[in-house]
Amino acid sequence: MVNRFKAALKNFVYPDSKAVSKVQLSTRGHPGIKIGLCKDLLPQDNADIMLIEPITFKWKAKGTNFSLEIKEFGRNAPVYSEKTMLKKVDVPLAIFKPGRSYQWSLSEEETGEKCSATFSLLSKDESSRIMEVVNNLPTLLPSEADMETRCRLQAGYLVSEGLDYDAWRWLEWNGISQ
Repeated sequence: MVNRFKAALKNFVYPDSKAVSKVQLSTRGHPGIKIGLCKDLLPQDNADIMLIEPITFKWKAKGTNFSLEIKEFGRNAPVYSEKTMLKKVDVPLAIFKPGRSYQWSLSEEETGEKCSATFSLLSKDESSRIMEVVNNLPTLLPSEADMETRCRLQAGYLVSEGLDYDAWRWLEWNGISQ
């Protein structure tokens, strides 16, 4: 637990940290498509995600009419699709299968711009193991540590495990804005 605590401290999520700094380098845009639609996608391309309800898909793009489609990786039939004017969609976890990989595609209706990214869900056992550590980490802090410090330490542990998406969602779930 002490080694995990050290990893959490090393990756502590400070208030001025940015959630999606890596996305633009790895997100797959389609040929001839501007980076605008692919800017700041969550979950990021190649993200690993714990089994926590719901999975939130976000983007920062100009436009008003978007189509979101999610397919199990390597399959043609969508497991979820939605048209929206929002730049965020919460998808129930029940749509997905633990331990599987998915591709999500986003298109802007008016311009025809498209972008896609992949993500994988952890197994139930792996998610449980990580959540056990996340829940126990605050016990290593002094009792006077505030809730925000505890949550940022937990988010740091998630980052140390390569779970950047979950780290940012953890902060959001606990009412901490970045």
